[in-house]
Amino acid sequence: MVLVQDIPFYSMCEHHILPFFGTVNVAYVPQNGKIIGLSKIPRLVDFASHRPSVQENITVMIADELQRILNPKGVAVSISCLLYTSDAAD
Repeated sequence: MVLVQDIPFYSMCEHHILPFFGTVNVAYVPQNGKIIGLSKIPRLVDFASHRPSVQENITVMIADELQRILNPKGVAVSISCLLYTSDAAD
């Protein structure tokens, strides 16, 4: 299993137009020896998070792209994040 943990990310909520940030954990089980460099996974997270979205869509986009690129035996993506709100600033 290839695992990259605590990848920081930043995005904008598509519903509230407020920033949110957090970390992503990505794991996959290679099939037929096909792997990508570890630096490519944070780049994929960066790509998926650089447009207004919600964390569920970012999670699915990362998993779908890894599946499309590598066709691994399995993929797991976990996101933990916080949303900035006006209540937090008060």
